[in-house]
Amino acid sequence: MRRKRKSVITINLNPSDINHRQPGIYIHYYEGKVQYVGETVNVWDGRPFRASHNKPVDKIRWLRAPHDSSLRKKWEAYLVCKLKPVRQNVRQYEGIAERAGHVISQKEMKKRFREEQIKFTRKIIKNLRRILYEYSVSQKGYIPLKKNEIFQKCKYAYYDSISITNKIMNNENKMIKWHNDVLFNYCIRKRREIENSLFGPLK
Repeated sequence: MRRKRKSVITINLNPSDINHRQPGIYIHYYEGKVQYVGETVNVWDGRPFRASHNKPVDKIRWLRAPHDSSLRKKWEAYLVCKLKPVRQNVRQYEGIAERAGHVISQKEMKKRFREEQIKFTRKIIKNLRRILYEYSVSQKGYIPLKKNEIFQKCKYAYYDSISITNKIMNNENKMIKWHNDVLFNYCIRKRREIENSLFGPLK
C-alpha cells in the first residue's frame, strides 16, 4: 500500500551558535506556483516558515542574503519582479529592482500601455453615462422636476459633454484609435442633442 506523504515536517531552527544571525530571502510556493517572496534579518527567528497572509504554503525555499538591509531589500525586490508572486503587487517593487538590474520587457510595456488605454476609456464612458443619465432624467419626466431644475440638469449635462469631448480629442494617445473615434462621434451627437434642447436648433 502506498504511503501518504507527510503534510507536516519538522525543521530544526536551532543554529549551532546562539549568537549567529543568518539574513535570508525566502520564497513560498503552493501547488508549484510562487506565492510570496520576503526577506528577514535572521532566518533562525522562524519568519520564513510562517504562512504568508494566512494562505496555504506547501514548499518553502530560503537563500542566504547580505547583512546589509538595503542590499537585501534590493535582491528581494529583484526576485519579486522576476518570479511575480501571486500574493504581492509586483509593481511596488520595480523601482528598487531596477537597481539590481531588473528590466521590464517590451512585451510587458505594451501590455501595460494597453491596460492604461482601456482604463482611461472606461473612465470616459463612466462619466459619459452619468451625464446622459442626468440629461435623460430631465427629459423623460418620470421624476417630477421644476422647470428651473430641468434647465439646470440640461445645462450641467451640456457643459460636462463639452469637457468630455475635449478630453477625448486631446487624449488620442491614451485610447485605442477606434474607441476614440466611436466615442468622439457619439459624444458630439449627444452634445448637439442637449444643445438643441437648451438653445433650440441651430439656424
